[in-house]
Amino acid sequence: MPSSGAAISGPVAGGARGYAFSTPGDDVAGADFVVEEFFFEGTATAYDTEPGTEQGIDGRWSIRATRTAPFRTRMLVVRPAPEGFNGTVVVDWNNVTSGFEIATISADLLAEGCAWVGVSAQRVGLVGLPGTEKFALKQWDPERYGTLEHPGDDFSFDIYTQAARLVGPDRERDPLDPLGGLPAVRLLARGGSQSAMRLRTYINAVQPVEHVFDGFFNLVDFGWAHPVDTTNTPPREGGAAGIPMTISARIRDDLDVPVFVFNTETEAPSHFPVRQADTDRYRLWEIAGTAHAGGIETMVNLMTQLARDGVAFASAGTGGSGLSLDALQHPNVLSYAPAHKAATVHMLRWLTDGQPPPAQPWLEMVAGTPPTIRRDALGNARGGIRLPDLAVPVAVHSGVREGDLLVGLLGTSTPFSADELAHLYASRDVYLKAYAEAVDTAVAAGVVVAGDADAMKARAVATAPALPA
Repeated sequence: MPSSGAAISGPVAGGARGYAFSTPGDDVAGADFVVEEFFFEGTATAYDTEPGTEQGIDGRWSIRATRTAPFRTRMLVVRPAPEGFNGTVVVDWNNVTSGFEIATISADLLAEGCAWVGVSAQRVGLVGLPGTEKFALKQWDPERYGTLEHPGDDFSFDIYTQAARLVGPDRERDPLDPLGGLPAVRLLARGGSQSAMRLRTYINAVQPVEHVFDGFFNLVDFGWAHPVDTTNTPPREGGAAGIPMTISARIRDDLDVPVFVFNTETEAPSHFPVRQADTDRYRLWEIAGTAHAGGIETMVNLMTQLARDGVAFASAGTGGSGLSLDALQHPNVLSYAPAHKAATVHMLRWLTDGQPPPAQPWLEMVAGTPPTIRRDALGNARGGIRLPDLAVPVAVHSGVREGDLLVGLLGTSTPFSADELAHLYASRDVYLKAYAEAVDTAVAAGVVVAGDADAMKARAVATAPALPA
């Protein structure tokens, strides 16, 4: 069931705005990386399950090709200088839950020498949802993107495959190479949130047929997958406008490539029913105290970029309330960035050396409808990966928040009172000693890279709560 070969054109230039949607900031563009955009087009295939089979919870899905349709979409490429390239090309599935694309360009992967490719695999990214059309590619810059066409998300899986082949080890390099001649050795598929749902389907249904990727890195993964065929599929009850019906499903257990799932508290209740044991081909990390959005600093950086592009969440189909970080009470401030950086290093080592990431404790859960996270006397989660800011807490951190879709992903952080802090830590020195020990413990466990330890300790000194000397 091979995909037809797509034709690629570019680098794309011009347009009314003069730059590509989701172009990274100066921290990437000014750090010896080339940022270019390309269009690719061809004939995409849609799938359905084999007669007599279903998309069951075990993930062992069998599919067949059913339909074809023409498409024309884009990819954004960020590549390092040849001397800094490590051979890994990360193929990201751009997220469209908000009714426009969010391309999460990972500074951690770039710092390790990867090339990054963001694929506009879904139709919403091109045309939007009701209320977000002006933020989707075709209306955001009609002059640049007006010729793009997408036949529907049933074709997204094959479009993603074809994008990967255009940047893979066996790609055609003449007359145009989107990697500028870089010698790609391996392909890593990556996606978060709704894109992780898409990847869960891809892993279970398409990878065993196409064998394109050498590994998968699923971020903030709810444990849901999308049907391969949605022609007779209603929207998921209670779901957002951009998310069709989903299926709870494990990652199939007969893959010959590694899969790393990196989760926060937000995803834990829905992921709990499909938890599966770690193996030499599967790892699950759950970061206690963290929320889906990654912490308030991550959201501020994202919204700064969206403001640059004239894009806002306010009419993004998230319940109508919009989003104002200034007005939001107690958003989660606990960043999972240190653990993500460590996970990135482990994922790349897994691909190159076959050494799996170290197994970590999972969040303690209470079965129910829905399942809930077991909490300690302070209100923080029990179990899971405990970064220093949770191991030595100054607040109650939660990945769960009441509100519409977007607000609910931000979680909460409620600072302890002065009396509560004094009860926990007799002095500033007691707090700083405990924090430094927690950093060392996290490094030893492999969930914080050793090179970050001194900076984390120094930050604790600068931001320590008001305590007796």
